[in-house]
Amino acid sequence: MPRENVERQVEQAVARLGQQAPIRAPNCRLTDANLVLEAGVSRATVYRCAAAMDAWRALKEEALRLALRQARQVEARGGKREGPKAVLRRVGLEPSALRGMPEDLKDEFVTHVHSSGREPADRPEAIIETLVARVFALTMAVRQRDEIIVALEEEIERLGGNILPLRP
Repeated sequence: MPRENVERQVEQAVARLGQQAPIRAPNCRLTDANLVLEAGVSRATVYRCAAAMDAWRALKEEALRLALRQARQVEARGGKREGPKAVLRRVGLEPSALRGMPEDLKDEFVTHVHSSGREPADRPEAIIETLVARVFALTMAVRQRDEIIVALEEEIERLGGNILPLRP
């Protein structure tokens, strides 16, 4: 198949997924796997179509912007803040899609889904809970380390102290 036809085929697949009207893909999710299925060519061939891949990235960026706008609207109407996966799922994106996004858009997404809109000083109970959980985790790590040290000392004693290092 001529290169121009393949590029047109991939561009049409991008357009169909963008319009949520796939022919071959099982759903309208904006995943690379769906793009490959929709285009009907190999993944490597899809990735070689530079113009279509630029359009694909732009489509996913716009979908993320739309998801953020919708999430803000829900929140502004008094709705509950959604988790990151729910925000992405609404527009058919997967968390892995964030890898290729511009840094400012990723930062906006992370800030939106992981912040409550209040400064940490306004939520001392949450800070205390976090610190307690970290202290507990560190305590468990120290306990495990101490148990390993005791077990190693017992093993050294059992061997009679005749332990040579593997390397000088």
